[in-house]
Amino acid sequence: MKNAACVGSGYCCRKAPCGWGQHQMAEEGLTWDPKKGCPYLVMVGIQWRCGIFLKADEAKRAAMTQDMGIGYGCGSSLFNTERDEMIRRLQSLSRSSSASPGTSSETSADKTR
Repeated sequence: MKNAACVGSGYCCRKAPCGWGQHQMAEEGLTWDPKKGCPYLVMVGIQWRCGIFLKADEAKRAAMTQDMGIGYGCGSSLFNTERDEMIRRLQSLSRSSSASPGTSSETSADKTR
């Protein structure tokens, strides 16, 4: 089964910490908050992104990509209302930006997870 494209809903990062997040939280003395999700989840535009990944050097990004499948798409696409809502928001943004000349409809989901 092929994964669906990542849309940056932050779903996975709010459900459970990844190994990278657990390690970083331990180093910084932070704890997991099930109501907020990962403390490293950051909003970029209208999409959620991994702050650890965004700040990482090339080697760490490659390791995170291999370990977590960053950029390979969403494996939690069924009954994921947060993902569905993000798709609606992105489509709405795309429709409004396509009416404006000189804007790109490419989302940051096309660039990073």
